[in-house]
Amino acid sequence: VHSDWDSVLEEGDPASLPLRLGLKVVHGVAAIEAARILAARGMAPFKSVEDLWRRSGVPLATLEKLSKADA
Repeated sequence: VHSDWDSVLEEGDPASLPLRLGLKVVHGVAAIEAARILAARGMAPFKSVEDLWRRSGVPLATLEKLSKADA
């Protein structure tokens, strides 16, 4: 997971600035769940999906929603 809560324009070629979608656009992911993911990621990058799940403590259903959104 590299996104934050809000969507942002990434740095790069001004002719084609990529848009990184925020976690808030993932249907069904609550702000509190995203905050837990972002806080855990802030301590250290995730090594795997299992690491994300264990350190953030979000429900498996949240991980499924992220997966379906290609997050």
